Amino acid sequence: MNIPPPRVLPINKRDDESRNLTENEQVIQFPEMRYRRIFEIAQDGILLLNAITVVIEDVNPFLIELLSYTYCELIGKKIWEIGAFENTQINMDAFLELQKNRTIRYDNIPLQTKDGRSVAVEFVSNVYECFGIDIIQCNIRDNTKRHLAEIALRATARALKMLSESHDALIYQDNEICLLTEYCRIAVETGGYLMAWVGLLGSGIDKHVNPIISYGKEDGNLALKKTWINTELSKRPVGVAILTKQVQFIEDTSTDFTFLPWREEALKRGYLSTISLPFEYANGMMACLTYQRLHASIPTSFLKSCRFSLFDHCQPLRLLCQNYSLPLF
Repeated sequence: MNIPPPRVLPINKRDDESRNLTENEQVIQFPEMRYRRIFEIAQDGILLLNAITVVIEDVNPFLIELLSYTYCELIGKKIWEIGAFENTQINMDAFLELQKNRTIRYDNIPLQTKDGRSVAVEFVSNVYECFGIDIIQCNIRDNTKRHLAEIALRATARALKMLSESHDALIYQDNEICLLTEYCRIAVETGGYLMAWVGLLGSGIDKHVNPIISYGKEDGNLALKKTWINTELSKRPVGVAILTKQVQFIEDTSTDFTFLPWREEALKRGYLSTISLPFEYANGMMACLTYQRLHASIPTSFLKSCRFSLFDHCQPLRLLCQNYSLPLF
């Protein structure tokens, strides 16, 4: 059975040109669509700026979510006019350098998001030519997890070094005063604490904790450390530590409501966290070793691990003091 060949219809020349034009447009539009898709799903923040005015012309969704700003709050502004970039290296001088060298890079820029979070970012910016027009592309990578991991690693190394040096102090210090002073010194110089001090619980009706040894940034703070056990001030971490014989830890003095009566003075001196470690002599007399530090951008889980490392650091001292019938002060 013979099958007739398909019928070929005449082609209108105008329709053919129209079809070819559509195909050409698609060829041009495809890379644009692909770039837009990459721009929108990228897991790095991207800003596109006018190379002359340095005004933000486009921003991708990742950066909007990272900084907690709306699209309209970012478009049309210079980058240093945005609150997140205030007081950082990303300023007018940086973009003058960019316009001159066509590239800038900063590995660790601390940003404050609109909702109050702190994030550490890598900032890379380049000048590109697009159809004869220069544009600035800024890539902003969230390095917060890596930054926190590096902080935790350094702090862990300090904690291990504190532990090693405190063991040496137990071996080589020949009296109690020198030993406690050395413990305070190790906390400040090796552990990075702002101040360390030892308080001894007095006797009598009005029991109070008297500071007897300190090391580091005091700034008049010890004048405020006299803690009256039988009054409302017994709620101070040092007082609670001695009364309960339990370690007391204030993770953030700026937010912990139990620290409210002493918050102003603590923040004035830069003490953002504090830990009080009580120890007892053989005759029942109580004392307390307190460390105070400035911490920044350290996750809660790591701060909790600090408690255990400091407990390990002080445990040999606590055991040693139990062998003394009376303190040698």
